[in-house]
Amino acid sequence: MNLGDYNTFGCSVYVLPAGKTLYGFWLEEKKTGNSELLYVTAERFYRVTHIDLKKETNFILQCAKCENIKCRYNPYYKSHKKIKYQPVIERESIFEKRTQPRVNIMLKAKVLMISDIGLNGNWENYHSAKIVNISTKGCCLEFEGNFEDVMPDVHDNIEIAFENDVYIRQPDDKNNVTIFRLSKISPIIGEVMWRMQSRCGIQFLIAKHDDIKVIADFIEEIAMVKTKI
Repeated sequence: MNLGDYNTFGCSVYVLPAGKTLYGFWLEEKKTGNSELLYVTAERFYRVTHIDLKKETNFILQCAKCENIKCRYNPYYKSHKKIKYQPVIERESIFEKRTQPRVNIMLKAKVLMISDIGLNGNWENYHSAKIVNISTKGCCLEFEGNFEDVMPDVHDNIEIAFENDVYIRQPDDKNNVTIFRLSKISPIIGEVMWRMQSRCGIQFLIAKHDDIKVIADFIEEIAMVKTKI
């Protein structure tokens, strides 16, 4: 997902039963004009908006009418930073800055929802998904079928089992697909950091060192192949 393809026009907070709260930004796709709600972590929401999250209330704010000049998406944000008596707020993005190389792929995976890290689940209850990009720190998952019924929420822990055949679509030809063979990787436990429609961003939490090394070598191999195209 590339945020450059979207305009941010609002934000929302939804307080759910059992003390669960969802935080999101409203995005408009530039090409189609379609609007989507991108859910993020509370920490990321606060670092972008600086809205007091202690108030457990539902609200929807529109950027064009919002008076919160501390939010980086407010039209007056830049002028606010120039006011000396106001605290300087660092420019934040909805997503964390990527610190590791990431490659776009097509890799099928099985996803198991778990409530506690380290809990051995029953893989008969897995959900089908595909990994659309990956780094040594995390990946982006896209769920298949009726994703509304199986999508995890932000901060949920999941376990991912990888298949071995990885499909890489070459940028020069949409019909040209190269198949890589990924060495066997043990299931990796991760945390959902954002979600929008059928996709969500995963941060790896528990993974074997050897498995991370396999992913790193795999990313390097793909990068070398692409440079030769």
